[in-house]
Amino acid sequence: MMQKTGIVVFDIDGTLTDSVGPHQEAFLEAMESFDF
Repeated sequence: MMQKTGIVVFDIDGTLTDSVGPHQEAFLEAMESFDF
């Protein structure tokens, strides 16, 4: 019997998807929550 293996892929630099916009928004929101 084969065992299932899980995988998680992190695409921080936008290789698979263009994720710069969401990362920038999250960063700005986090900084604003600390009054930066």
